[in-house]
Amino acid sequence: MDLASFDLDGVIVDTEQAVREAYKIAGVDMPEDAWGRGAGNWLEEAAGSPERAAAAHLMKQEVYPRMLEEHCKLLAGHVLVHELLGAGHEVIVVTLASLRSAKDALAVVQLADKVQVYSTTDKNTVLHSVRPAFHVDDRPFRSEVPIIAFENDIQIMQEKIREVLEPSTVSSSPRVTVAG
Repeated sequence: MDLASFDLDGVIVDTEQAVREAYKIAGVDMPEDAWGRGAGNWLEEAAGSPERAAAAHLMKQEVYPRMLEEHCKLLAGHVLVHELLGAGHEVIVVTLASLRSAKDALAVVQLADKVQVYSTTDKNTVLHSVRPAFHVDDRPFRSEVPIIAFENDIQIMQEKIREVLEPSTVSSSPRVTVAG
């Protein structure tokens, strides 16, 4: 049984529109360049004061689950995670999102209680510590752990993962087909 690691947003789900809508309801227009940066890096300026930023973030957290239901896009990564879990592998999620937001997003794809989530500003530190067989990310980076560049195509991703998990059997392995 190998440990597999996945990024959340841009791999398992796409929550950008849900986040933007949740902040809009909270009275803050999220700057275009804010995506991928923690709220602590832009929210105070966008809200106009530390107090308004804190209140907006609390409101965002309250409405976020509803916005996920309306705006969350499912990506091929959620199918891959379910397949790996079904095959007996352990899967973790390493994300820049807050733990609460990550759990809310994972609930959309019925994974919140099936994977351990690491919320971090430094993915490499976590990956170095837990040593998964690989990490799937939509923004590949240098790491001691093999990084698999995400493509939103289940068959391509199955092949990439198989190459890491079973390097000597890739050429003779039949391609797995996902129903549905």
